Amino acid sequence: GIQLDGNETNVVQANYVGTDSSGTVRLGNGVSGISVLQSAENVVGGTASGEGNLVSANDDTGIYIAGAGSVANRVEGNWVGVDVNGTATLSNVNNGILIFEAAGNLVGGPTAGAGNLVSGNGKAGVYLLGSTTFDNLVQGNQIGTGPSGSLAVGNFGDGVVLNQCALNTIADNLISAN
Repeated sequence: GIQLDGNETNVVQANYVGTDSSGTVRLGNGVSGISVLQSAENVVGGTASGEGNLVSANDDTGIYIAGAGSVANRVEGNWVGVDVNGTATLSNVNNGILIFEAAGNLVGGPTAGAGNLVSGNGKAGVYLLGSTTFDNLVQGNQIGTGPSGSLAVGNFGDGVVLNQCALNTIADNLISAN
């Protein structure tokens, strides 16, 4: 899909990653849809209408952030694991969003339009892993639902997993039907 490796302050917006151009047919990438590796202050998606990415049907994780250099990244307004309508599953094989050994990143946020729709993935919706995974904020997302919040489009694992990490904040999310 898209890989940011050792980069800073890039913007990844308005892409269909893992689907055809209609956003309803699986094409997938062999690994993760969007990877941010040892990269800081990047924006994946955005808060304005049309800035979010559709990241679905990939053979690994939808959005993957990893490494000590991956700090102050923002993941906002994306739809991960669903079709373009947000009502049907187009699972990423593993997790929707995975943060591994990275600190100080934002998934969603308090701003209008910042929340991600993370539903229908093969494992967890959002997974935080590792002893140096701290000070991340997961806020204002819909995890396991459709865009209206009333339709069940559950992830096949837990909504949110924190594994071997500390000092992260999970706040103001709608987590259901996982």
